Amino acid sequence: MYRSAWQPMFRRALALLVSAALLNGCTVAGDVYYPVMEAAPRHSTLGFSVCPPPGKGWYEKHKDDSLVYLKQLSPSAYSISARATEIHVENEFRLQQEFHQYVKKHKEYRKMPAQYRNVQFRYSDMDGLSPFCVKYQNTYEDHTPAPESGAAYYAVKRSGIICMHPESPRDGIDMYYLERTAATSSKSLSFENEGERFLSSLKFYPITR
Repeated sequence: MYRSAWQPMFRRALALLVSAALLNGCTVAGDVYYPVMEAAPRHSTLGFSVCPPPGKGWYEKHKDDSLVYLKQLSPSAYSISARATEIHVENEFRLQQEFHQYVKKHKEYRKMPAQYRNVQFRYSDMDGLSPFCVKYQNTYEDHTPAPESGAAYYAVKRSGIICMHPESPRDGIDMYYLERTAATSSKSLSFENEGERFLSSLKFYPITR
């Protein structure tokens, strides 16, 4: 079984959060998030690190092979969350086309519920981090009834990157941030810049065997 490599790092982070979490823990649908108390990189033994999204009001939790972030806001008009997930493939990618097919298979929404409309997906290669690295974006309208906001629908945008480690190409990371904005929102509140800085925090480092 493939085991998460975030855990050793996250235990150290939790040691710094325990006292604050007892007073300030945030519970969402039964899950407990802990306030982000420091911006230090979260390291994975797979050979990379990411930093939490900057700015105030972010909460953090470790779930399986992922680090999950949630910004505490009024959820009726606008919300933003973020996630970094370790990935592992059985065979190395030999061609960009193979990697693109993997990205489309795992990130493109194919069978969406009827209440999701105007679904779009796009991606493009990234330079600099790894030979196999793609930036992607999903956008759609969520027409699920939301009486608390009075909105006809929510505009949803998920922006992310998938990169394989340049020295260990069967290991990689998928990280993204997701925004939901009520269509009736009179003010275009957005923390997109914090999400983009989260994505740009990814760093690869040499693997020590």
